[in-house]
Amino acid sequence: MPNKPILVLDLIAKSFAWFAVLFVILVLLKHFNIGYLSVNKTPSIATGIYWVMPKVMPRKGDDAVIEYKGQYFERGVHLVKHVVAINGDLIAHNGNQVMINGKATTAMIKPVTLRGEPLLPGPVGCVPDGEFFVLGDHVDSFDSRYGHLGFVKPEQIIGKAVRLL
Repeated sequence: MPNKPILVLDLIAKSFAWFAVLFVILVLLKHFNIGYLSVNKTPSIATGIYWVMPKVMPRKGDDAVIEYKGQYFERGVHLVKHVVAINGDLIAHNGNQVMINGKATTAMIKPVTLRGEPLLPGPVGCVPDGEFFVLGDHVDSFDSRYGHLGFVKPEQIIGKAVRLL
């Protein structure tokens, strides 16, 4: 029995040591602009912990961190979205359904926000060179299907996001 408290203290000390090492590594990675952890708390994309790689341009199929400077969120909010179309891909609307290269998506364009404010339908046509069309997972996700965000320009991209948990 006298060994049990020592084992618990050892476990606590080892856990604290690993936490301290991880903390130092994360601070160094952030300092050298290699990346940082971010938590997505909204249902627009899978809730979880993401590793953000600043200045790394995402590709089609990747997740991207976008800086939004519009009217629906506080200034400079970051959004995590899926890159579903890139330059040359064709975006169309079939009623309120978003089509990419002639294929229907599950993304439906809503006429108003959850607060009843009008939403403008997003852009149609070919995605311009260097720009992105992004979608979230949730029906109420704020993404490129709305004109308020539209095609995402490279200067709006914070970096590529990789889901860790």
